[in-house]
Amino acid sequence: MDRFKIIERQPVSLEDIGIYLRLIHMDYSPVSDEEMAYLISEQFNVDCTANDIMYYERLHIEMEDLEKIQRMSEYNYPEYLIE
Repeated sequence: MDRFKIIERQPVSLEDIGIYLRLIHMDYSPVSDEEMAYLISEQFNVDCTANDIMYYERLHIEMEDLEKIQRMSEYNYPEYLIE
């Protein structure tokens, strides 16, 4: 029974997904979020799903948009009111 020890993987943390994505893209050319999640899970021994990847990318885009709006408001561009 000791030979078949089950190893539980920890869920991937949001802070680490960005690093994992860059490292996987250096060695592989994944074509989908499912493939990317599988590669991250296997290479870094964490539990990663396609939803984790999509959530990270959506959050990353939202942060870029917020930074853009903040810069526009700092430099008094009236377009930030539209954004």
